[in-house]
Amino acid sequence: MGNRFLISIVYILMAFASAVFISTTMTDGHASENLPLDAVRWDQKQGTKVPGDLQFRDEQGGILRLGDAVASGKPTVLALVYYGCPNLCTLTLNGLVKTLDEMKNDPEFELGKDFNILSVSIDPTERPRLALAKQRSYLARLNLNPATHTGFWKFLTVDAQQPDGARLLSGAVGYHYTYDEISHQYSHPSGLVVLDGEGRVTQYLMGIQFSPADLSRALELAKNGRRGNPIKEFLLACAHYDPFSEKSSHRVLIGIQLFTAAFLGFAAWAALRLRVSS
Repeated sequence: MGNRFLISIVYILMAFASAVFISTTMTDGHASENLPLDAVRWDQKQGTKVPGDLQFRDEQGGILRLGDAVASGKPTVLALVYYGCPNLCTLTLNGLVKTLDEMKNDPEFELGKDFNILSVSIDPTERPRLALAKQRSYLARLNLNPATHTGFWKFLTVDAQQPDGARLLSGAVGYHYTYDEISHQYSHPSGLVVLDGEGRVTQYLMGIQFSPADLSRALELAKNGRRGNPIKEFLLACAHYDPFSEKSSHRVLIGIQLFTAAFLGFAAWAALRLRVSS
């Protein structure tokens, strides 16, 4: 009885240590020490019209003007991401899917009928094949047939003839990101931008989880061509950056990870010994 109790305690401690280890490693890389303090942020620009003459590549490799994608007369939810992002982009799109699933019985806002979604990659090296795979995956999660619903949620990549397209679009909507040479990943904020039927910014949704009520309110504003009020920024950024002590925080993080890994190894050994002795 005593050994079984001790084994249970060890397993609990192992689970806790695992959670600590995962939480300290689940970032999109370490930001460069030279990263400017304001390199990763949102600037809320309600009322700004996105540049409709920008062109991108759609999932099939065809050219698509941004104005044709967003000036449809209905609201558009814009997600600036990159499809190879290991953390926040996936969490953001997953959060959007969860919200859409909870809104599927909302008679006022039906995807495709009342609003569209547009994902745009900020990584100029990504190609339409990857965008197509992402589109099929997310449409399938919404139980939508990719063969008939591709216009509802477009996944765009940068066109080689206009390589700065994503940078110009992100600047227009106030989405500031940077490429981290150390991790070879993008440091970027998380969230969504809601556009009205003419491609003007009406509201922002910050973070990686979006309540159906918040998204419905944002779509209602966009539907009526009204601007939302600036909201308090919730900055959850890839490649976490400590502006006060980059070097010391990096050492502390590594120390925590090494200590936790060592503890996990010891706990596993102790649990095995206790189990054998029991």
